[in-house]
Amino acid sequence: MKARVLVAVIGVPLLLIFMLLLPAVCFGILVGAICAFAAIEVIDAAAPGSDWFVKAASAIIALAMPIAASLGVAAGEFFVLLLFIAVFAWAVMNYGTEQEMSIQRIMIYIFAGGLIPFLMTTLVSLRLMDNGKFYVLLPFIIAFLSDAGGYFAGVYLGEHEFMPKVSPRKTIEGCVGGFVFAILSLMIYGLVLKFGFHMDFSFPMAILYGLLGSAVTQLGDLAFSLLKREYDIKDFGNILPGHGGVLDRFDSMIFVAPLTATLVVCLPLF
Repeated sequence: MKARVLVAVIGVPLLLIFMLLLPAVCFGILVGAICAFAAIEVIDAAAPGSDWFVKAASAIIALAMPIAASLGVAAGEFFVLLLFIAVFAWAVMNYGTEQEMSIQRIMIYIFAGGLIPFLMTTLVSLRLMDNGKFYVLLPFIIAFLSDAGGYFAGVYLGEHEFMPKVSPRKTIEGCVGGFVFAILSLMIYGLVLKFGFHMDFSFPMAILYGLLGSAVTQLGDLAFSLLKREYDIKDFGNILPGHGGVLDRFDSMIFVAPLTATLVVCLPLF
């Protein structure tokens, strides 16, 4: 618990500085670094002993995609294509050798280095919108507060297991706590925007954002718990004390960031 709190005390202010005070490209670099670490963690878990080339290509593409977006180059599809070319070219050249790659491994590299950063880059898209500094906070509020609500409700109130084969510590009470915290945190954020910045804010719409956001946040957590069960690992890494790897902290963001970006465009909150 102490390690989790310490990481939050240090990490949250740094994250806010990158999101709100520094130029968008700095935030792009941060998101890119998160994606690169996430790509490496997925590959190490699901495809240990990978060739240096495909591992490096996945990490480099994952790093470059959000940075390019922060510079106004919306070329996510192009970066995914580059990764397709690199991985399949390497697979063709090494077919029938000791470095031969299975289709499963090929898909892991594309998932790690292509799909994850493609979805996470929506954070950068939010930051570049009008009022982007307010929009980009939404997925973090939803994901982090939903996680926190689920954690504390599970620890202090949890009695009924939920998906024990996937996530043994997940409880129904924790799930409910996640929904409640997500909605309440958005309501408080709405009050700050309304009275602190004189912005219109749809509180009924915030309930929808909270419900959908918490649902995909919890699904993201379960999805990557499933991956850990599949490959028999406890955490994706140990870079963040008390949390594990980068993916252990940002797994749900892969789901909630693109959902939030879609909602902002289709059903604006403010």
